[in-house]
Amino acid sequence: MPDERKQQLSDTYEPKKITRASLNLVDTPGLSRDHEGAASKLTLIREAGCLCIVVGAYSGAEVEKDLRSFEEDFLIADLDLVNSRFERLRDSVKRPRPNRDKEIVE
Repeated sequence: MPDERKQQLSDTYEPKKITRASLNLVDTPGLSRDHEGAASKLTLIREAGCLCIVVGAYSGAEVEKDLRSFEEDFLIADLDLVNSRFERLRDSVKRPRPNRDKEIVE
């Protein structure tokens, strides 16, 4: 990210290395209206430090409905993640393991 103060600060403090701030924008795949396959598509979004949602507000667009649909996709993906973890834990606690007690608590 360009910053006019960078050169002045570098001259003042004389650092060994200058690391500029960066911003990576990633366009995620579109989500379907029926939430089909949303969990796998939201994997990219889970790793992001920030989320910017762009919704079309052109004539005839249903902005509130699109935002609710997007939120539902997140909830369904979270539920899928929790269910997967639950299944793995249920299978894991059946076997004697060193961390079995911890997994039972979880």
